[in-house]
Amino acid sequence: MERWSAHALRVGIEGADVGTPVTVIVPTFNERDNVAELVSRSAAALAGYDAEILFVDDSTDDTAAEVERVAADAAIPVRVIHRAENTGASAVPSWSGSKLRHPTSAS
Repeated sequence: MERWSAHALRVGIEGADVGTPVTVIVPTFNERDNVAELVSRSAAALAGYDAEILFVDDSTDDTAAEVERVAADAAIPVRVIHRAENTGASAVPSWSGSKLRHPTSAS
């Protein structure tokens, strides 16, 4: 397989192998004010990759609504799953695996 520079992957040069699809899982609890910046910075870092951001939200505020608002204009796909029960960030990896768009691997 031909190897590409990190720069070629970031800028998405036509024909570049962008590698394995990525899902960034973001557990949130009352983080409404941080959503837009997190999406903006993540999208910039993931430019050229087949990527998405998945918020798993246990909030009691309107974080899920803010994610949906920001997702409408995001440069990459952004989804949110709101859980009524706050089970904490440590429960997210095992629970969210069935919600991912891309296959996962654990090490």
